[in-house]
Amino acid sequence: MRSPWGRGLTIGLGWAATRAFMVYIWYLFGQYIVNDVNYYYTSMSSPDTSALVEYPTPILWFMRLVDLVTDGNYDGFFNLVVCVMVVLDALITVMLFWRSSAWAAGYWVIFMAALGPIMWFRIDLIPAAAVTLGLLFVTTRPRTGGALLAVGAATKIWPALLILPVLGRNHPSRGRGIGVAVVGGGLAMASLVLNGWARSISPINWQGSRGLQIESLSATWAMIQHAANTDLTCASAKAMCVDYTAFHAYQITGPGVASAETVANWLMVVAVVYAVFLAVLLALVPAIQDGPEAGDRPGWAFANVLAATAIVAAMIAANKTFSPQYLIWLAGPLSLVLAGAKTKTQRRLAVGTATLGLTIAVLTQLVFPTNYNALLTNPGDPDITALLVTRNLLMAILTVILMVWAARTAWHVAKPGR
Repeated sequence: MRSPWGRGLTIGLGWAATRAFMVYIWYLFGQYIVNDVNYYYTSMSSPDTSALVEYPTPILWFMRLVDLVTDGNYDGFFNLVVCVMVVLDALITVMLFWRSSAWAAGYWVIFMAALGPIMWFRIDLIPAAAVTLGLLFVTTRPRTGGALLAVGAATKIWPALLILPVLGRNHPSRGRGIGVAVVGGGLAMASLVLNGWARSISPINWQGSRGLQIESLSATWAMIQHAANTDLTCASAKAMCVDYTAFHAYQITGPGVASAETVANWLMVVAVVYAVFLAVLLALVPAIQDGPEAGDRPGWAFANVLAATAIVAAMIAANKTFSPQYLIWLAGPLSLVLAGAKTKTQRRLAVGTATLGLTIAVLTQLVFPTNYNALLTNPGDPDITALLVTRNLLMAILTVILMVWAARTAWHVAKPGR
């Protein structure tokens, strides 16, 4: 089917079939997957100063609204949260098909199926949807694109790094800046007025206080030791031990973990510096040169989408926490990179990174929820640990490829004489 209607029908049927399969996975591993929604609901009985402090205040407002609409009923709360996520999933599929291509929409559909139904039971789909839509509109509707990126930043913080490369001095860049300033500034002021300074910055404090979560890239070596030390128990000073913590996550403790946390902190610094570097190339350098402004240069739109994809991958790889739902953040940007590749080299790299992304998503679902219990025992199961290690190595490879590719592309767009 080569007509738009035929391609649309194919995407729609694929979406329905894969989502039905995801419902089946939910049926098999329901309790594991829905725990976060249960947590959202029980948190509604707490005051704003202590409810969902790990999330930015717009997420708290959203959950308060859901609780209000459903009159505090758990079944209603649960069903409404899930319905919102299903609608967002369908909306992104439609918008990618309409505003980008069937390739982009199809990749989104397949990627989410590979990751599994966790997408319906985590708030990460909200910032991921805002970022994906923002990247779709960043050149054609600059103010809308900037506003959507600001919504993403307000609901998960990390998308704030994606704002820098889209700024500049020309008219579209100023439009993006206006969208960011109005929506982002408005949400920030509302947070300060309604919830105060301490609650507004609590997600940053929460993240800084966390330990090393077992699925993070920086915990990879520790998890290998955790599986290998079969003769040790948690009572031993030399043991690598996994335990559930107050941060609602399984973290690892033991010799060398503090050093691994330090590595993760420095990797996060590198990710932020890298984002600023791309912003300089894509926004600042064109603004101080004679010639086309940022956004007007040949290849700028693709370079910006590629930069966003690389920044997201770097943030995931550097984080002390790598919850499985974080991969939702990559689905939209990878879809747009695949659709936007034009040259032979770009298409080869786009297909390679897209394939790596799908493989990582499949391995992630095989780890969580399929075999997660095997990582939580002390010591851990070597076979499932091997799955986790493989996933993390592939994620590291994907991140390096994207970072190098994005930097080279941004340099080519920004170099003097363009």
